[in-house]
Amino acid sequence: MLIIKRLIGIVLLVAGIFITQGNAQPVNLVLEDTTITTTVTFIATNSITAGSGFTIASSGDVTFKSGNYITLNPGFTVISGGLFQAFPGASLGVETETSVIPDGLIVMQNYPNPFSHTTEIYYGLPNRDYVTIEVYNLSGQKIRTLIAQNQQAGYHTVVWDGRDETGQEVSSGIFSCKVKTGKYIMTRKMILMK
Repeated sequence: MLIIKRLIGIVLLVAGIFITQGNAQPVNLVLEDTTITTTVTFIATNSITAGSGFTIASSGDVTFKSGNYITLNPGFTVISGGLFQAFPGASLGVETETSVIPDGLIVMQNYPNPFSHTTEIYYGLPNRDYVTIEVYNLSGQKIRTLIAQNQQAGYHTVVWDGRDETGQEVSSGIFSCKVKTGKYIMTRKMILMK
């Protein structure tokens, strides 16, 4: 009887391991030669790499959730209007080769959104340019200028702390982030909830 109980225990243990492995997300996920035109979430327990031929079209909405690291390699593209988000606990990395420089202005959705204290705005510039990043309320009033300077081509991040130009905290609400260069203007909606 003891032997039968042990055998049943071993069988259940092995079955549990196979079930767990069958439901597990990939440890490392590499995305290539795909165009996203709908809402998609990619999850990996370790890392996600978006590389050659991976495109988020203007109708696409992509969320990356990774336990460790998200890398955007040369060939990753977000076509104007496409939405890209990277969620915790992943670090977001962009390879520093010149081929990573976008063809046009890229402004990712701020993260977190909604937010209560601070939010990050991630954007890419196709060339060296004078950049202004401003926050507006729903009435169209400028709340704060986050960036007003020349910047190198490539990817950048700026943080908004939910404060106006005088350093006062603003009330909860919907705001727009306007990113402007010599050739491009893009906006993203941000929701502040205190």
